[in-house]
Amino acid sequence: MTKHEKIARKAIENRLSEQTEPMSLWALSCVADQAVIAAGRKSDLFGSLYPYADLLPSGWHTIWLKAQGGSGDSLLMAVPPRWRPGSTTSQSLLLGGGRLVMA
Repeated sequence: MTKHEKIARKAIENRLSEQTEPMSLWALSCVADQAVIAAGRKSDLFGSLYPYADLLPSGWHTIWLKAQGGSGDSLLMAVPPRWRPGSTTSQSLLLGGGRLVMA
């Protein structure tokens, strides 16, 4: 793991430390990129979204969630270890006019 990947991983861990709900991997990639750019890197860490999933804390994983009643698009979400659809306030995560649901 490179120096910048370690910085990015730490930034993601800090952002997710109190998180109990899924969070978009895209948002976490922004957190990681801001951290590495602040550390002197000239560009984003990765050219694709998928490698950021490797920087998630232990137990976190990714799933596709789609907007129900909204745009119909799906988002790649980082999901905490014990999260289940409907187990908390996850059904109130909004995307446009819809709710996020399992794809």
